[in-house]
Amino acid sequence: EIINIGKRFGFSDGFLLGGVVATLISNAIWVIVYNFG
Repeated sequence: EIINIGKRFGFSDGFLLGGVVATLISNAIWVIVYNFG
């Protein structure tokens, strides 16, 4: 399913999309901790 989702967004490798999402989540957590921590 992950690979199909990736191809839907034009990524040849679904794991690439997963990596992007993980990076965005990590950045969001860092910003929250930095601003409110």
